[in-house]
Amino acid sequence: MTEQRGILALESGAVFDGVLFGAPDAGPASGEVVFNTCMSGYQEVITDPSYAGQVVVMTYPLIGNYGCRDDTRESPRVHCRALVVRELSPDIGHLRAQRSLDEELREFGVPGLRAVDTRALTRHLRDRGTLRGVIAADDRAAADLVEAARHAQFVTDQDLVGEVSIREPWLRFDERLDAPLERGVELAGTKGAFAGTRVVVVDYGVKYNQMRALVSRGAEVIVVRQDATLDDVLRHQPGGVVLSNGPGDPAVLPHAVQLCRDLLERRVPLLGICLGHQILGQAAGASTSRLKFGHHGGNHPVRDERTRDVYVTSQNHEFQVDAASLPADSGWYVSERNLNDRSVEGLRHRELPAYSVQYHPEGAPGPQDRAVVFDEFLGLCRGLGRGGDAYRLTQTVLGRLRRPVELDGGMHSLPAGTTSASGTQTELDLAVPVDGAASDEHAGTPAAHDRPSCVLVIGSGPVIIGQAAEFDYAGTQACRSLREEGVRTVLVNSNPATIMTDDASADAVYVEPLTVEVLERIIAIEKPDGLLATLGGQTGLNLAVALDEAGVLERHGVRVLGTPLSAIRAAEDRELFKDLLIRIGEPVPVSQTVSSLAEAKAFKEREGLPLVVRPAFTLGGTGGGFCETEDRFVETVLAGLAAS
Repeated sequence: MTEQRGILALESGAVFDGVLFGAPDAGPASGEVVFNTCMSGYQEVITDPSYAGQVVVMTYPLIGNYGCRDDTRESPRVHCRALVVRELSPDIGHLRAQRSLDEELREFGVPGLRAVDTRALTRHLRDRGTLRGVIAADDRAAADLVEAARHAQFVTDQDLVGEVSIREPWLRFDERLDAPLERGVELAGTKGAFAGTRVVVVDYGVKYNQMRALVSRGAEVIVVRQDATLDDVLRHQPGGVVLSNGPGDPAVLPHAVQLCRDLLERRVPLLGICLGHQILGQAAGASTSRLKFGHHGGNHPVRDERTRDVYVTSQNHEFQVDAASLPADSGWYVSERNLNDRSVEGLRHRELPAYSVQYHPEGAPGPQDRAVVFDEFLGLCRGLGRGGDAYRLTQTVLGRLRRPVELDGGMHSLPAGTTSASGTQTELDLAVPVDGAASDEHAGTPAAHDRPSCVLVIGSGPVIIGQAAEFDYAGTQACRSLREEGVRTVLVNSNPATIMTDDASADAVYVEPLTVEVLERIIAIEKPDGLLATLGGQTGLNLAVALDEAGVLERHGVRVLGTPLSAIRAAEDRELFKDLLIRIGEPVPVSQTVSSLAEAKAFKEREGLPLVVRPAFTLGGTGGGFCETEDRFVETVLAGLAAS
């Protein structure tokens, strides 16, 4: 098939060349050009109604490699005006894929532009701010397209909410979350916990996963149009109302602001998300304004201003609530802030049962750090909190409803034949691949401790150029954060060619071999009362376990911060991790821990090929692999035994 060249022309005069895909014959596509930093989730992005009126640039270089399918759409159709990518994958590597990204765009008449220098484009947008642009075939003069971009409509000039909202007066929604996400709700203890609670969602451009999150928790969900009146909402007798996300400027939605005020006057439990947050802000008396280039991505840090907890969130918006404009005597206050630019991420009232978040607690795409927002809101609907008590719902609602999952509690003794971080015996885990096997992330909750006065941070040791930069970054940021909090910070790393070993990174920097003996000498000199071992990859994890087993931590009164040792052992020791999955009901492959080639061969004879070899306590899974032949099996087992 002959490639059709195309260009993206911006109102700034910049022009970017590429190759058209999707629906190239749909004609020129114009809109505000924004960039999204998510590494995956492109289908959720393009079907998010909040992107109506916009041309989306994906900053991640490879897009389309796992295809598209019906159950990951966030609405019935693609809403962005066009999609711009660096490389469009020609292959689809996912068994559940139903079509390619190219076919998804073509189905809805939306053009795409690939082979674009998206790095240069993103830098241009970051420097200039959101710009209007036009995508068209290159048979038109670039100057003409630049002029067309300068006459394209802003999102503030369009009734985008009216375009994306449902046409019917109301609908019932009963889809549940996809199985892996619903499993998270189940582990939190709130799956079906709010059965009998009716929630009305006002559709300003709602994403499916917001409603799925409510349904999976047992709520009955009714969706009403964006121009619904108070009577239209209350006729359904809701326990609470959600003001959804959506596209455009909240300043052009006076009817939505009035509905919010009416609901607040009647003390109806209320949750605003994204655009709904901005609508609530205006109802509270605050103004809204435009950000330079918006927030679009799945890695935005947000801090709870009361607890000081920091969460990673998914975001997609162009406008913000102006904190300074919030009336001082209104009872409203800023509850959460974005750590990148200090913009408002949450509002709460001291008495009313209402609050809002600027980010997307459902993720899709993005992290699930704040999925508890839905639990808290449904708790308000059930009368488990009274407005200003919203923060207590973290304890009241979840305390009543959650079924705790014990991680280990530090009660395990290492089974015979198991390799410890400091031991000499080698071990491998041999497993038969299982289709549909799922993994689980579990965060233990350590007991409360006093604030540490001095913390030892373990670096990652030697790294290969171009790899493991995340350890250097994480360690550097940890040292910086600790020092900002007034905690004396000591860093030890054996690799001097890192940013973290700069003299200014910590109060004391040691470039020394990463061994138990060396670390004990440093501990004796610096006298830290806390240890951060989770920022240096496998090296730090192994050393933390080895220091504990050698009695160093107990001898010097040092406690491990963050992930507890029991969790490290359960995650790194193949047998313990298998036992953990079995206890929480997750599927696991048939497996056996072995410490010799003979034991490995015996397992192979019993189970057959293919097999997966997973060495324990090794860097990046070194020595492991997938074995389909006898020769490959022997080679991998020997390599794994040598590495473990």
